[in-house]
Amino acid sequence: MRSTQRIWSLSRTSKSALLQALQTREFSPTDTGEHLDYRIAILASTNDELRDHCDRAIALVRETSADRLNAANQIFFGHCPAASPPGRLAFVFPGYGAHYPDMFSGLYTAFPFVKEWFENLSSSHRKAFRANPLLFANTDKRETDLTSGELVTAILVMNLAMSKLAKALGIGCDCAVGHSHGENAALAAAGMLADPGALFDTVRKVVAQAAGRTTPRQMLAMHSTSGQDIQPPLYLALDNCPSQIIASGPADAIAEQEQRLQNAGELSFRLDQVTEPVHTPDFPLALDTLKELYRPIEIYTPAFPVYCCQTTRPFPEKQEQVIDLLARQWHEPVRFRETIKAMHHDGVRTFLEVGLLAD
Repeated sequence: MRSTQRIWSLSRTSKSALLQALQTREFSPTDTGEHLDYRIAILASTNDELRDHCDRAIALVRETSADRLNAANQIFFGHCPAASPPGRLAFVFPGYGAHYPDMFSGLYTAFPFVKEWFENLSSSHRKAFRANPLLFANTDKRETDLTSGELVTAILVMNLAMSKLAKALGIGCDCAVGHSHGENAALAAAGMLADPGALFDTVRKVVAQAAGRTTPRQMLAMHSTSGQDIQPPLYLALDNCPSQIIASGPADAIAEQEQRLQNAGELSFRLDQVTEPVHTPDFPLALDTLKELYRPIEIYTPAFPVYCCQTTRPFPEKQEQVIDLLARQWHEPVRFRETIKAMHHDGVRTFLEVGLLAD
């Protein structure tokens, strides 16, 4: 049986001193001591494995010019000046795909302040949410019976409840970002949307008016390099990370793209739960119509910046500009990868997901 892995780490003021310490094995398990500028951590199960990893680490650190290095999740090297500021923390609010049945009842039962917040929502909203199987299990409704509006608002409820839990635990943030419709929760958590009920109603109106105005669409996830040739009737809907983008389009075009990728030996998979052409020019409601639906929502100065995944920059504070971006999110791709890079450039070093992800 393989022994449990242990973490062996050390830090020194210079790269040469770190290499010398590695050669003489001047560290003990999980004893990092003083945090100095050059640091290394090694995962090993036995002394023989530790010796082999040290020899490999010496060669890698000596040759690399990078500030960070990860070798097979066994050797971790970094140059991080001890005097450097710790970096900013961002809340990340998930969107589609983060939901699962009965995801809210545990929070509702365990935390009185979450229950109080929920009970202070309007009676019509409470009634609708109690009948939503994504939030509470004691309902006759099935997840497959839900409209997209009910799905989006359920995720919004969950994200907002989690943000209140984070606040109660004393966890704050310097800024926030939302993935896809998670952007709504980020704005609400920052205080830009004083009345989440108005947002619940607007999202449901958008989905209801869009229903039946277009043929169903499908979404296909693939490696970002596989989607460089995406052309109408396929559109880029979400640029998630260097290894994944999501395209949206008619079923036949999605099937053709899927077959091309399969023939080339490349991986892809469908997102069956999304059938509307969200985040693409195919969304059936015009921008002016969307703006009119969003216009009654009052916009306030945020407690912290919220980054917009259309522009990769923080949302502006003017009402009309925010309404314009909220409307555009239905027609334009989610530039999540670029937004995360922009946030890192602005000093964010810790990204904390505020929401629940299905196993």
